[in-house]
Amino acid sequence: MERKKLVIPFIKTLFTNPGVILKALYHGMVEEDRKQFVQKQYNMSNGLPEVDLKDLFGSFDEKIDTFSHLYGTSLPIDLAIIKKIAMGIPNCDYLEIGSWRGESLANIAPVVKRCVSVSLSDDLMRQFGISEEAIKVQRFFSHNIPNIEHIGADSTKFDFSKLGKFDLIFVDGDHRFEAVKSDTTNVFNLLKDENSIILWHDYTKNYEQINWEVFSGMLAGIPKDKLPHVYHITNSLLAIYTTKNVKTSRYSFPSYPNKKFTLTFKMENL
Repeated sequence: MERKKLVIPFIKTLFTNPGVILKALYHGMVEEDRKQFVQKQYNMSNGLPEVDLKDLFGSFDEKIDTFSHLYGTSLPIDLAIIKKIAMGIPNCDYLEIGSWRGESLANIAPVVKRCVSVSLSDDLMRQFGISEEAIKVQRFFSHNIPNIEHIGADSTKFDFSKLGKFDLIFVDGDHRFEAVKSDTTNVFNLLKDENSIILWHDYTKNYEQINWEVFSGMLAGIPKDKLPHVYHITNSLLAIYTTKNVKTSRYSFPSYPNKKFTLTFKMENL
């Protein structure tokens, strides 16, 4: 009976909207292909070692001021982690690849010296077939913040060398293999010093399950001598490159909870 309940909607969707089924199958094949790539080329079928929030920060009590709770944004914990790291870097120069609504920029800008955002321009988004509705919300939360420089460009073709060096870099652009590989290769050339940090978004898809497309692109772009310093931050979708000496553990799913969080929601009309 339960199987019948699952099969009937599948058959209905197959005939009424076959594109949905084909897209799901395609993404499933891509994910499996990328997983096999990681296993064969890097022998990392269990993903990155993990660094616990408790070990990364000691204590964690942070607030984010701008969050839409809409499709495509980072998780609240992701934004809080980026902000927390930025606050620990005096006169921080911050680079972000892929900003869309600008929620992360709006949270980070008040605690850093300089923000640079490299995202597709409106015209490039149109060339890629992105809807006008999506284009309209670009930079919604960040367009009028004075210490943010918005650069409209395809990050895989952009000359990053003219931007200078950065203390903290957040990679959250195109999540396909070649784009992640390109962005990763580029940002390692932009680190200001040995204490500079890189964060990648969507290393995991839902806190704990690896996003093999993103992970494989990361691995293809990370210099071999830097890979031992790349970790997954627990309770988040983030991976981090840091030379800080951190305690790590092996990835396991599902994880046994070792902490809890308190959330406070306050809505403001725009």
